[in-house]
Amino acid sequence: MNTCTCCFEDYMVKCNDNINVFARLTALTQYTWVITDKFDRQYSGIFTTDSNGFWQIPVEELPAGLLTEFSGSFKLEVYEFEVYPSTSCKPVKFTIAQEYECIEFTMRAGTRVKDNLGCEF
Repeated sequence: MNTCTCCFEDYMVKCNDNINVFARLTALTQYTWVITDKFDRQYSGIFTTDSNGFWQIPVEELPAGLLTEFSGSFKLEVYEFEVYPSTSCKPVKFTIAQEYECIEFTMRAGTRVKDNLGCEF
């Protein structure tokens, strides 16, 4: 039995309004996203997947200046949406070519706009 927590690895360059996440979940379902930075600080929000099971994180829901090329790596996880107190201890698995339960990502400098994690499929 494989007990490894394997994360999909990706990067972004410039995010203006949204982080588009092409990690398929159940369509039209509400979840909670959690981003953990290199200092183990956590940021979270609620989202609803679209009809294809994809979703977005509005950049305005993150602290200003969090996503820069100097920020190091981040870990993105998804949990089932529950009204607190939360009993959801384990991240939800999603599909990006295969099953993962997190996305490790970094920010790169430049003028190119790459505001997505995962690949649209």
